[in-house]
Amino acid sequence: MEGSYSPLPMSHRPRYRTVPLAAGHLGAAAGLLAARHARWRAALPALAPRFEDPAAMRPLLDEALAAPGAEGVAALDDAGALAGFMAGAPRLEEIWGRSTWVGLAGQALAPAADPELTRDLYAAWSDPFVRRGIHAHYALVPDAFEETVDAWVRMGFGKMQAYALRSTALDGLPTRADGIHIALATPDDLQRLLPLLRLIADALLEAPVYAITLPERWAAFGPDWEEELRNPEGDIWLASDEASGEALAIAAFSPAEPSPAVPEDAVELGVGMTAAAARGRGVMAALVGHGLSVAADRGARWCVTDWRSATLSSSRAWPAIGFRPHYWRMHRMIDQRIGWAREAAPPA
Repeated sequence: MEGSYSPLPMSHRPRYRTVPLAAGHLGAAAGLLAARHARWRAALPALAPRFEDPAAMRPLLDEALAAPGAEGVAALDDAGALAGFMAGAPRLEEIWGRSTWVGLAGQALAPAADPELTRDLYAAWSDPFVRRGIHAHYALVPDAFEETVDAWVRMGFGKMQAYALRSTALDGLPTRADGIHIALATPDDLQRLLPLLRLIADALLEAPVYAITLPERWAAFGPDWEEELRNPEGDIWLASDEASGEALAIAAFSPAEPSPAVPEDAVELGVGMTAAAARGRGVMAALVGHGLSVAADRGARWCVTDWRSATLSSSRAWPAIGFRPHYWRMHRMIDQRIGWAREAAPPA
């Protein structure tokens, strides 16, 4: 059960030495990532087996460390062997602010390491960023490792975004709904689609999500979607009312980007939106079922998607359609007064 991990008593905990992650550690770090992937595949066999090879993981680790401002730390046991590492880089972007991220390829522990070591690594890794005024911290964490998820929770992190997976096998999911016409959307449909296109952004602004959409983004919705409708690499399925022709919902599918978290034969459901007046009619279930059926006919066996955990409608609708979270974006916001408080603290 998640959150059930009890740390070992201090007297029984292995001893680790935390040092900067150096070039000499990277081969062993790639090995830890590959071993973790093998354990992840034991829980989720659909994941790509090639990432059980350290040679497949090494480029992902190198990419994480090549990002501007990246920092890495390593934990060594008494014999000098790598017991775990953590690496990540800042993303100084308008939507994320001054933030820093640990990706899936930026952390791993040796199979025999105490899961509590995650907390020691985060303490060493995060402090340079906090001292630079970077207070928004994010980490991608596989759901299969409950003790690791719990370690992040006990450092004040919460589950911000769910990344989920389901088979393209319909398993009872419908491919049609009464009174609903399903077809590929084209650029000619743009004006009919406009009332749908900001539904996700609007929902993110509301309670209990409270996630911003920057005002300048609103004007770009139409041009961005016109470009998407002309993109030949994906399918944007449109559900319309057969009687009125009103656009009720869209579901956009495209090839999934390869990664250790994505099966090799997968598509991505990047967007799914239903007009408020059409909810409860099974429109999205039929739309997704139709899209999955087409993807399966083309050889896809899996579909990935994601949603903001605090969004009530999404976090209920997507699991009901069969998606199950397999990793999380976890988030912590450090009190921005920490720099002032440290400076104001009297000498010990």
